[in-house]
Amino acid sequence: MIINSEKTLRFKDKETFENFVREINRKDEKEKLLFSLQKGIQSPLAIMIAADEELDVILNTSADLEDFKTKYTLFKEKYSSDFLFKDESEEDFSPYSKYINSELECIINLNGNYVIGDSLCKAPSYNSIDELMNDMISSTKATVSNQINYAKAQTSSRRVEIWMSRTGDDIYVRFLGKKKQWLGWFKNDMQFMGEFNLSCSANNPFEFYETPYFGYPYQSYRNEEGKTFRIITKVYKDITVNFGRVNYRYYPELGILRGRMEIWSSELSYNDRGIGNVELARYYY
Repeated sequence: MIINSEKTLRFKDKETFENFVREINRKDEKEKLLFSLQKGIQSPLAIMIAADEELDVILNTSADLEDFKTKYTLFKEKYSSDFLFKDESEEDFSPYSKYINSELECIINLNGNYVIGDSLCKAPSYNSIDELMNDMISSTKATVSNQINYAKAQTSSRRVEIWMSRTGDDIYVRFLGKKKQWLGWFKNDMQFMGEFNLSCSANNPFEFYETPYFGYPYQSYRNEEGKTFRIITKVYKDITVNFGRVNYRYYPELGILRGRMEIWSSELSYNDRGIGNVELARYYY
């Protein structure tokens, strides 16, 4: 259906919507992109992939810093309504998604809309880069962190970031890798590693999903006792995956997922890991 000149996906009901979000996020980025194209949706994911490719060309063809800045200014102007950008003084030139739930980026349109039944829904988003930055203050090297649903590990030349989000009872994780090149920070392939301790209650356990994205998970089980488990992914730059599910057997009102996560990578040692706390309530839309 068309809403405000943008094609918008419509789902029969909440259950259909949540099941679809779960299944599409078990696919790789190429399959997600293909879905958007086949449905005729101008999705944030499709625009992000195109922007990343365009920025790579700018980086690799710029003759010098001034040439890069000229091209980058035009790049930012082109995508200013689609993404958030950090101040150039931070030397982090990659665009950031403005949507809090990255698992929705392949099904929403550029206005953030989708339809459930007869209700128009809008994906939650940040209004500014300052809002996003406030959610990206975290601790590293095993210090105590007050950060919720986000963690970052960084050295002088490598950075990994992780966001956790929730749609229905399913939990999603976004992994982002960056490398500092001669001009600044840009997305870069790496193998992500993480340690998690997640639980709701004895009656509402967290279930970790072993998917193709996780090459060698140490354990895959119902996390009923709040045990710690580790994962190792395959090599990616920027990927959102269906991480697991809160299994409601009793007392759905107790279904807030809480815990702790630590993140490092093949290029960042465990001693340089980033730490974040997890607190994800069910999102009602």
